[in-house]
Amino acid sequence: MNGHDEEVWVPVWEGPFVEAQNPLQILERAHIPVDLGDAAEPGRARVEVPPGYAEEAREVLSSGGRPDVAMPMIGPQTRSWPIVQIVVVVILIMFVLALVL
Repeated sequence: MNGHDEEVWVPVWEGPFVEAQNPLQILERAHIPVDLGDAAEPGRARVEVPPGYAEEAREVLSSGGRPDVAMPMIGPQTRSWPIVQIVVVVILIMFVLALVL
């Protein structure tokens, strides 16, 4: 038996099943245990968290998971800066070559 079976998890979001990934991912990025539960209607999903995380989960979801409010962005999103630098250097080199030739 896992922890989810031993205690009742609290629903923090319910909506169309296709939209459930957004709040699910926001809560996972905030390191909040999360699971999809069964909603009352077909085609809908319920995002659930342990009772001790319910308040924090609602705060994270109400902030929209914005990095400045919930968590800093970590991962591929932070790696775009070196690519921008490379593109700027290539453009500058092409510009200098155009002036010289």
